[in-house]
Amino acid sequence: HRDLHSFPTRRSSDLSLSQGVLAQAAGMAFGSPEWKAGTAVLAQEQLITGGGPGTDDVIQPVHDRFRDVIIGALDGPARKEVHRRIALALEETGETRKDRLARQWLSAGEPERARPYVHAAAEEAREKLAFERATQLYENALELESDLGARAGLLCEMGSSLAASGHSSRAATAYLQASRCSDSQHGLDLRRMAADQFLRGGSIDQGMAVIRQVLGEHGLRLARTPGLASLAVALRQIGRASCRERV
Repeated sequence: HRDLHSFPTRRSSDLSLSQGVLAQAAGMAFGSPEWKAGTAVLAQEQLITGGGPGTDDVIQPVHDRFRDVIIGALDGPARKEVHRRIALALEETGETRKDRLARQWLSAGEPERARPYVHAAAEEAREKLAFERATQLYENALELESDLGARAGLLCEMGSSLAASGHSSRAATAYLQASRCSDSQHGLDLRRMAADQFLRGGSIDQGMAVIRQVLGEHGLRLARTPGLASLAVALRQIGRASCRERV
């Protein structure tokens, strides 16, 4: 779903904006008579809270329902235009919150402009050890990405976040999906990682199935018992020693 209503926010105030951004998005000069009159009316009607003397001071609706009513009163094109103006204002004022920029571009119906911000927001969350949030953001990024190589990278990063948060089976599935978008060597490493996560999560049958598949592709078989595995290793070592003696 390209507008990604499930795009995660950390708290309600994540959607609040500074006066400078709002003024720029509205096409007004901050502190102008037009700006002061407009915000005064909204404050008098108890529709907004916050504000102050500086452009960095935040204004927000008194209640989220007011925001929803205002947004709901706009038709689709008008709503997208509002989000587009806010996104441009955020970029021009140097907004560092990648998730904010991503949300505004997505709401503006411009997924291509949102895509790098979604990916960056996911990486930021993972670096801060917010693995559950990072996973959500990687899922959002995957919805926007069609390039196989980029998808492989996102799936691998999502697998790492899932593994770090204890979701072993989901991590294994992400690694397997990534392996299908990767070259043979990298795909082999990803399937090994998938098998490891399946086994760690107690999905023994699935883990062993992946191991058998990988071994089969290289002309090898998994020994049925530990004793047979030890014997196979010993025979291989003997065979290598015999080859060296012949040389």
